Amino acid sequence: MNKMHIADRSIGDGEPTYFIADIAANHDGSLDRAKKLICLAKEAGADAVKFQNFEARKIVSKQGFESLGGQASHQTKWKKSVFEVYEDASIPSSWTVKLCEFCKDTGIHYFSIFKYPRGAKEG
Repeated sequence: MNKMHIADRSIGDGEPTYFIADIAANHDGSLDRAKKLICLAKEAGADAVKFQNFEARKIVSKQGFESLGGQASHQTKWKKSVFEVYEDASIPSSWTVKLCEFCKDTGIHYFSIFKYPRGAKEG
């Protein structure tokens, strides 16, 4: 296997495993919690953290789920609507630079996936 690089790390045969902690949307809508999770990932030995950037209004149809009348399998047991759950898990685009800078200061790489094409341009 050929080697490749992610920032300052070589990846490939003979290199240590590149460990990515998938924080995703587990920040519960709190920038402080997101930063704490980054620190915990670093303490656990992660080389990078990965978040999911999205806005509920761009990926979930509030009207569509409301029109189902509570007939959406496991979501019927949720205390909040599907839209509200996604809204709580959303990462505002204003967090992107803050999280990236915090990761740099913490000594861990930052990754994010975007759930819709324009997200990468907005973030």
